Amino acid sequence: MSGEGRAAGPGSAGRVAQAMETVNARLRERVGDLEALLEVAPVGIVYTDSPDCREIVVNDHGARIMGIQSVVPPAGAGAPYRYLRDGRELPAEELPLETVWRSGRPVHDFRATYAHDNGTRFELIMAATPVFDGEGRIRRVIAVFDDITRMVEAQADAERRVRQQDYVAKLGTRSLRGESFDELLARLPVEVAEVLSADFVKVLEYRPASNDFLLRASFGFATGPAAALLVPGGNRSQAGVALESGQPIFVQDLPSDPRFVGPELLVSHGVRSGLSVAIGDVGWPLGVIGVHSREIRSFDEHDVQFLQAVANVLAATIQRDETARHQEVLLAELQHRVKNSLATVQAIASLSFRNTTGIGADLQVFRDRIRALSAAHDLLFRTGWRAIELAQIVRSQLGPFQDRTNRIIVEGGGPVALSSNEAMEMGMVLHELATNAAKYGALSSEAGGVRIAWSATKSGAGRRLVFDWRESGGPPVSPPATRGIGTTLIASAFHGLRGASVDLAFEPEGVTCRLDLPIGRDGRSAASSGEA
Repeated sequence: MSGEGRAAGPGSAGRVAQAMETVNARLRERVGDLEALLEVAPVGIVYTDSPDCREIVVNDHGARIMGIQSVVPPAGAGAPYRYLRDGRELPAEELPLETVWRSGRPVHDFRATYAHDNGTRFELIMAATPVFDGEGRIRRVIAVFDDITRMVEAQADAERRVRQQDYVAKLGTRSLRGESFDELLARLPVEVAEVLSADFVKVLEYRPASNDFLLRASFGFATGPAAALLVPGGNRSQAGVALESGQPIFVQDLPSDPRFVGPELLVSHGVRSGLSVAIGDVGWPLGVIGVHSREIRSFDEHDVQFLQAVANVLAATIQRDETARHQEVLLAELQHRVKNSLATVQAIASLSFRNTTGIGADLQVFRDRIRALSAAHDLLFRTGWRAIELAQIVRSQLGPFQDRTNRIIVEGGGPVALSSNEAMEMGMVLHELATNAAKYGALSSEAGGVRIAWSATKSGAGRRLVFDWRESGGPPVSPPATRGIGTTLIASAFHGLRGASVDLAFEPEGVTCRLDLPIGRDGRSAASSGEA
């Protein structure tokens, strides 16, 4: 018989068994190598072979940073640890291992806060992936994770610095735009509390006479009696030392700090930690900003720099407000003296020509010019001697000449601002034009009238103002034989402004006057912008 039909003998079976043992030994060796590699890996590694994750194996590094044994139950199943996100405990079905078993797809960039009952707590990042067998079924889910607390804290710290810098920039911009100290205070305590995550914020105004502080604005304090609004100064007061030294003062735990006696305002609200910085400096003490917390906390150098920057903006705003008030007093005094001077000029003129005959009309014209000059001064005073709208000048100077029939018509003109010098010039030109029209021109006849228009157009790097005065319907007009004072004043207006022109014409149908002036890019006249 041939050997093809014979069954394999005992020797053949032994060889197969020996081969299988060799394969299994090599497999166990490779598995052992893999497990050894997992144990020495410098990252946390966990894996489970059961779909319900009832038993999770953790490598040495992972067990060490998580504070657990090498084999643990899943979170939520009596395990001493949990995963949190936004203060909420995540259920097991939302965790990477179960998610991968359920979906068969990897999970990347899972982030949460890991918290153990023993106090271990850190920010965690994890990625998990399935391991398939030869038939495509999930045999194991393995995950790697690491402690990223420092990275998360650094990111949060950077974001906090950006918020602080952004707030200081916006506060400075608001001050530069003219918001007063009181206007800044209306929102500042709430905003600073939000930026620094503080429970309380107070802004104190220093009172030198009584060496104490008045609470000007606050956040978090439930203020009661007037006495609670006062904070003592001196070397036993955190605010007092901050102001006297000009240095930031930090208190970690107010009740146990031997340096200070806590004021009623802080003690009654259970304040523990706080930071105070001076508004102003040692030579110019204005007040103090303080931020406080019910819990013990610290403030780093960036927090100190932020709060000091806020205090500096407030100090600059207070100084600007005081300067503005001082200027208002000086302007009021100047206005009073100008009015007195103009009144004196009128009185001297009246007394000088009291007994002179034939000049009554000229004296009245002189008085009217003085009154026009006074009206221009009044208007500029009300605007603080800053740029003034042309429309305001027109209303101020032409109002006395307007009657119920409204024969002076403004046909058009957008917003155009003139400096104080140009406003004075424009005011006198309008007065002389209106006076001449009332005596000899269109306004001397009931059928006559005046039309006014102006416009600002782009011209090179700046703009030009064109102002038109046109009379019609009055008596026929002819050029004067001689140039009077009024005509001279109009013709010589704006003579110091380069590029300006005044075109005064005595047309038969009525007087016309065109003013052509260069103005700055921001709408101010060139002279007010410093151009010669």
